[in-house]
Amino acid sequence: MLTRTIGDDFRVMPYNLRILAIFGLEGNRSKQYRLVIFLVLVVLFLFIPKPLRITERYSFELIVRSLSEIIFTALFSLTAIIVASKSETYRELIFLIEKELTQFKDQHNESSKLIVKINTKIHRFSMLYTILHINYSILYNVVPTIYNIFKYFTKPKENLSNAFVIPLIIDFYGMDIEHNILHYAIFWITLTPLFLVVTAMLWFKGTLFILIRYNTLLYQLVIQQLQQHDKEAAGMQLSQKHQRLQDIVQLHCSAIKCTKLLNVILGLILLIQFVGCLLVFCLMMFYISRNKDMSIANLGVLFTSVFTEIMFYSYLGGQLTDKNSAISETAFGCRWYDEPIAIQRYYLRIIQQSQRNAAITIGKFNVVNIETFTQLVKASCTYFMVMKELF
Repeated sequence: MLTRTIGDDFRVMPYNLRILAIFGLEGNRSKQYRLVIFLVLVVLFLFIPKPLRITERYSFELIVRSLSEIIFTALFSLTAIIVASKSETYRELIFLIEKELTQFKDQHNESSKLIVKINTKIHRFSMLYTILHINYSILYNVVPTIYNIFKYFTKPKENLSNAFVIPLIIDFYGMDIEHNILHYAIFWITLTPLFLVVTAMLWFKGTLFILIRYNTLLYQLVIQQLQQHDKEAAGMQLSQKHQRLQDIVQLHCSAIKCTKLLNVILGLILLIQFVGCLLVFCLMMFYISRNKDMSIANLGVLFTSVFTEIMFYSYLGGQLTDKNSAISETAFGCRWYDEPIAIQRYYLRIIQQSQRNAAITIGKFNVVNIETFTQLVKASCTYFMVMKELF
């Protein structure tokens, strides 16, 4: 499934797509029933049992944590639903990017080398991102279980009050999973497979910012093609110049179209993601500030996952915007003034296209970049301080 071939150097995340097909998120629509089954299990075991009312058993701080976990679960569930609903757009985007990359396959020039280089980095990133989420799963579910078993068999049973560290705040259908070892075992055996699928879903969200990187690669290719044309223009015939610049304009148009398709897919996802993360950051920081037990380690895993994901979106979104803006500077820096009017029009069109400010946006309200990420972190800290003062 993950065997790397030379042909994959010019394909769009082939390994990721093979894995996504298993979960019904890519390929044949008839397999989307797998996603439906997963979402039903999420509702039954992660949503319905969540406590949201303050009682003797659940203090205000625990309800705050429960609410943050619900929002976290809703974020990846809604992302999967939105991507599944836009599967045609998703496939169109991948097809268009792959079509543009494939045309450089047999050229053996700087552009083809750039594609291979970036694709290799993307593959390496995918592997590291996979390892990161495997570690998330181990830290979140396996480590607490080992701790619980060790504590249960090494401490007297009369001191087992609140003995078990539960990965998430949950009232598991009336079972005493915090004190009863049998109930805890049933809980762990039931939810561990679901946690593994959740980990895969969190990993799947990484394919969305990988697509942003591929889109940025197309803008990089436009820049490189312009620079190469400028070096070779003096020795080219007029017809060759026409053909080369037509190809560059077409590549730029495809890159802009890919950005539009990305916004169709990501617009609502990022709006939900940024609003949800604002709430999750605030609620998690509030809980961590009030508790110093081992449970904050589990919450720290969720916090790190959300933080890392938003950071990637912001960095890659800003990179895409910068590369598109750089096309205008590159085109203007070429020796267009030495060319006839018919050739100058190509440069003018490229400059005009690059000034349309192609960018990944949150809904249609704000551009995704590092500044947006900074504002999100600042707003989260502000709301956290207000919440801490009030409660």
